[in-house]
Amino acid sequence: MKYLFSRANVRVLESLSLSEALYAFDFDGTLAPIVSEPGRARMSEETESLFMRLSAAVPTAVISGRSLADLRRRIPSGPKYLVGNHGLEGIPGISSVRELENICNTWKCILSPFLDDFRDTGIVLEDKGVSLALHYRASTAKKLARERILDALQTVNHGAKIIPGKLVFNIVPNCGPHKGIALSNLIAHSRAKFGFFVGDDHTDEDVFTTDDRRFVTVRVGMKKDSLAAYYLRRQSQINRLLRHLLRLHGSAR
Repeated sequence: MKYLFSRANVRVLESLSLSEALYAFDFDGTLAPIVSEPGRARMSEETESLFMRLSAAVPTAVISGRSLADLRRRIPSGPKYLVGNHGLEGIPGISSVRELENICNTWKCILSPFLDDFRDTGIVLEDKGVSLALHYRASTAKKLARERILDALQTVNHGAKIIPGKLVFNIVPNCGPHKGIALSNLIAHSRAKFGFFVGDDHTDEDVFTTDDRRFVTVRVGMKKDSLAAYYLRRQSQINRLLRHLLRLHGSAR
């Protein structure tokens, strides 16, 4: 991984600005800082303003693990594309989710005997319609909570892809598209030549590991085993990135 804002690497952004590029971002930990209660996550006023201006200048997308309905509440306007549930919702031309909803309902039934134990340990089960998430950020015994989740996940083996995140385990149907597939589809739909993507978590490795030469990938936070090409040092640098992109596209003011 290379630091994006080094003198040599920042030229990558200049090259993209001369091409037809789609600019895509994760939400939590990227556009919005991580917070203890996921329901309170928001972009800062400055980030939201910069992102809305960028979205008015070039094609943009948000590709998030949140449900599409949740994303629409947090980002009511601006980006050309909103993709939720790790790529399962919002990809143009892919609309059937009934099979995925049925799979998730099966998982909820399997996990129901664990719900009391989850509540006692500070674990929150989030139903996102076509995927589930087990959060333990609010737990006061995080090691125990993680062990309880891993034990419960042993029972969920019907078409499940388990994606660990920052104090969360995501349960996603393995028959559906992931974030990397989503970005490829959005590039094609927008007729862009390149896809620039910024993410921060394990789920974003589906983009970072996709073998697509059109991808330019950036991770928030240096991580040695990540396959992202570049990194930002911290989430707060997202505003610097957005301002830089606006300058390159002649929209800074």
